[in-house]
Amino acid sequence: MIRAFGRCLGFIVCIFAAGNLVGEHTGASAQSPTDRERVMRPLTDPNAAPPAAPETVVTRGWGNKKFARIVFDWRKPVKFTAKIVGEQLRISFERPLKTEFGPVAKVLAPFLSDLPVQATGMAISANLRGYYSLRSFSSENTVVIDLIPEKSAAATQDEDPEAWLKRTPVIPVRAGKHPGFGRLVFDWSDEVGYDIEREGDVVRMRFDRPARLDVSRLSSTLPGRVSAASAETTRSAVRVGLIIPPGAKIRHFRDGSKVALDIIAPEKSRENKHAADGHGAPGKAGHKSGHASKKPSGAHEEGTAKKAAGKQPLSLSKKKARRLKILAARERRRNAKKFKGAPLVTMETRRIGAALDIKFNWRKDVAAAVFRRGEQYWILFDGRARLALGSLRLAGEGMVEQIEQTDAAEKSLLRLKVPEHLVATVTKSGTSWNVRLAPARMAGPLSAPIEVRSDIDGNKQPAVLIAAKGLGRPHVFADRTVGDIVHVYPVLKPGVGNRVARNLVEVGIPASAAGLVLVPRRDDIALIRNAEGVYIAAPGGLNVSRSLKIARKSVLKETGHAFGALEDWGGGPDREFEDEKYAKLGRVLVASGDKRNGARLDLARFYISRGMAADALGILEVAEKHEPTLGSDTGFIALRAAAHYLLGKYAIAQPDFEHVHLLNDPSVAPWRAGIAAAKGDWLGAYKLIRDARGIVASFPKWLKTRFQIIGAESSLAANDPESAKLWLDALRSSSLSDTDSQYLKFLGGHALRLAGKTTAAKSLWRDVIQNGDRRARAKAAFALVNADIETKQTDRKTAIDTLEALSFAWRGDAFEFDLKRRLGELHAEEGDYREALLRLRQAASNFKDVEGANAIAEDMRKRFRSLFLDGAADKLSAVKALALYEEFRELTPAGSDGDEMIRKLADRLAKVDLLSEAGRLLEHQVRFRLKGVQRSRVGSRLAVLRLLNREPAKAVEALALSTGEELPKDLEFQRRYLSARAYGENKEPAKAHELLAGDVSHEAEMLRLGLYWRNAEWENVARTVRRIIPQKKVEKLDPKFADLVLRWGIALTMENDTDGLTSLRDRFGPAMEKTKYKEAFKAIAGVDIGFVPDFKELVRKTGDLEDYQSFLASYRDKVQSNALSAIN
Repeated sequence: MIRAFGRCLGFIVCIFAAGNLVGEHTGASAQSPTDRERVMRPLTDPNAAPPAAPETVVTRGWGNKKFARIVFDWRKPVKFTAKIVGEQLRISFERPLKTEFGPVAKVLAPFLSDLPVQATGMAISANLRGYYSLRSFSSENTVVIDLIPEKSAAATQDEDPEAWLKRTPVIPVRAGKHPGFGRLVFDWSDEVGYDIEREGDVVRMRFDRPARLDVSRLSSTLPGRVSAASAETTRSAVRVGLIIPPGAKIRHFRDGSKVALDIIAPEKSRENKHAADGHGAPGKAGHKSGHASKKPSGAHEEGTAKKAAGKQPLSLSKKKARRLKILAARERRRNAKKFKGAPLVTMETRRIGAALDIKFNWRKDVAAAVFRRGEQYWILFDGRARLALGSLRLAGEGMVEQIEQTDAAEKSLLRLKVPEHLVATVTKSGTSWNVRLAPARMAGPLSAPIEVRSDIDGNKQPAVLIAAKGLGRPHVFADRTVGDIVHVYPVLKPGVGNRVARNLVEVGIPASAAGLVLVPRRDDIALIRNAEGVYIAAPGGLNVSRSLKIARKSVLKETGHAFGALEDWGGGPDREFEDEKYAKLGRVLVASGDKRNGARLDLARFYISRGMAADALGILEVAEKHEPTLGSDTGFIALRAAAHYLLGKYAIAQPDFEHVHLLNDPSVAPWRAGIAAAKGDWLGAYKLIRDARGIVASFPKWLKTRFQIIGAESSLAANDPESAKLWLDALRSSSLSDTDSQYLKFLGGHALRLAGKTTAAKSLWRDVIQNGDRRARAKAAFALVNADIETKQTDRKTAIDTLEALSFAWRGDAFEFDLKRRLGELHAEEGDYREALLRLRQAASNFKDVEGANAIAEDMRKRFRSLFLDGAADKLSAVKALALYEEFRELTPAGSDGDEMIRKLADRLAKVDLLSEAGRLLEHQVRFRLKGVQRSRVGSRLAVLRLLNREPAKAVEALALSTGEELPKDLEFQRRYLSARAYGENKEPAKAHELLAGDVSHEAEMLRLGLYWRNAEWENVARTVRRIIPQKKVEKLDPKFADLVLRWGIALTMENDTDGLTSLRDRFGPAMEKTKYKEAFKAIAGVDIGFVPDFKELVRKTGDLEDYQSFLASYRDKVQSNALSAIN
């Protein structure tokens, strides 16, 4: 492997010391290719010497949220390789080992599955439970393997790979032909680490970052250089695979952030080209062209080794390359002959994490079928073609073990051997079919799953209809592996299929992702395709029953439905319970070891059918403990789910009921509907149960009643009176307990109200309130209150009082959720915003799993926004508005709406002099919500509030907290003057003067003068006033200038500057006579200081400068006029 990091050596050393976070790692990172051959040769070379006896190795392991670690303690140093292939971790050692994973397997269970209890050999593999990066290294005799969860994997593990892929960047791939070579350029926007590995004709590149690369057209852009190309995107990297001509060389290099790969034609090809072009030998004219002699700086090129004396044995890589070359040539010759005359269908294949996408680019519209048989997925197209499988072989490595196309008349048949955990999803775009192979959790739903319906033929014998519309002509062929005949019905549109294999007595129905597949088990079975699907019949009827009623039940059982024979599990309604229970317990006791679990499961079914869920769950836990593989058995999963459901553990039951093999099982639909109903999702429950009346009718009476009630209530909620009537009639025809009878009355009231008979409905509900159990009484009372509000027979306040009292009568399920939500709505209509938000919050936070909880949270945010932005909160006092805001602060919307909400509320608080409260709002906004210029702007408002509240130190802190770069000039000046004023108030005049240094604006001079006056710096006062007021003699003075002249005189007097006072009197004496300061000016400028009575008192009374005081006074005026936010 050629490693190309393009970074300094020290960084490379650090990376290797810690272990690279890549998808494949080799122990001892500095291995040469020869070392790697020696490591891997015992695994791949049949002529290698037999491996040594296994060495006992101690294995340790642990894990946490950050990573999982596996440690192998060998007796001597060992070379190893570790890699992630698809969803599997694979580790290989150069020597065989023997180890035990017992305790380690339990610790690593959250990370790995299928880890063997004991392992012997040279390789270990296990399935990953998520997306991980790999880090591996060795230290003396210890080998360490780390699995590091990818950051995005936790949130997106179950995400649709296509949606995840759309968020990854697109990296352009350019291709160009040059004399003697072809060039690929990967246009990365910034530098990325990459590796290149070559094995025979296959070149693999790996970039250390996920991205989308389109390499599907390279084979046509660079003909003769690239015959097939594929790209695989994982959550931590992107890999590219190329097939190039035998004998071609490669070189690669960086150009800034770009990565270039050159594919250099084999020598013979270049000689032929030179001869054909008349250039002569490559050693002469070839060099004149200048192309071959120039190699990019920093390039890495595969050179030919010098021939050593004597014949040397071929290395492993050369042997493998030769074998691949021979096999590829044979396949090309065989396919050319085999598919002679068949049109070529190109394919595009890509890996997205754990998924493999295969696209068949048909030029005409053909029907298709995709189905599984054993270890293979079969893909059939209704048209003969030669499929270009090159990209599939590249991208499918490690996921698809075997690829085989069978030539057949009028169809194309492709078989892929893939792991059992992979499930196919089929889509179509135009005439191109897309097949995705991915873990079951990523499997897409079928829009039109097939249905198995019981029927009778013309002779009134049992028959079956496989309901599936849009089936194409059947293709019949023999599966030689199994030895049976397969009938395949392809479809033109995806969505028709059968996720779960079903087995009738005489016909098998394999699982299919597209189309219908039937495998008759009798030679005289008749398969008749019509518009509805395929009708299955046989002479004398199918072997299911003698009557239509029994036929329906038998078909139900035999179709593989998990609960098709639920009533029979309890021994039938007439069997004595105790006799049956002890009989089944006895079978468990006497059964031999390998059959005891079968008896246990039979006992668990009995308990489920009798409603004894806790007993059933205990039996299932014992069975799984003795046979851990039961955990993946569909029947076992269904029993476990049913037990949890009956115990009210819906969150545990739901994932089991949604298992891929149960998801489309009709007998599971009522159970799933029950979970939806428990969550308040009545529309979801209705969709699941509306077509399941026949299934529900086959259940034991106690369970049938339960699901019929759910069917009736969900139909009423979905406004489907006809469906509700069918369920209600079924309930009325049964003998019900008093509790169920009263609940039936409550539902009957809903049906009457839906029919417009509100008075009759109310009468029924009043009867239930008098005679029903606690649940029925609570629901009837709730319905009655809502009906009274609707008919205006009660007012909102009375309704609120009734519902508040009712909230104590029933707690803990979707009904309480509905009750809290209704109370919230009524309180809001009454204008009691706090109580409204409080009730809605209780509903949303206490019932997060109930359908509608997210909608309530969104409704709360809208109501809260409207309160403070649309004016409703303005009707509250500022104190109440603030209390409401702080109690529900988490509802503040992000962005400009939330900022505007805080602005308006802060303005109101500041207006009524609640400066601390307004400041608290703005400080939270500055600290946690705002950035940039807006944060600096709001920080200035906060500083004003602090200054007005006589908190200069907090004003300094507010300004420091909201500093910013490249602010508007007016804001920059405002913040500087506020800082100077805050420092002055905080008795730090030096810092204030430092801020004002060099600023000769009037605002700065007045701030500076105020600081000098407060600190009795008389000389500076006089000097500053001299700069501010006019120096020429004037007849009239502005009042502000008169105040400054007086202060100038005081400063000169304090400095005993007689000459200055004389000059001041001569210049401003007449003008000062016309001002309110004339007497004070005479006293100061007319005599010596010693003759001025109470001179210090005069200075004190003069007080702070008018302009210095007006600096904050103007801010106070704006704040009190409800315009704090208008100051900037």
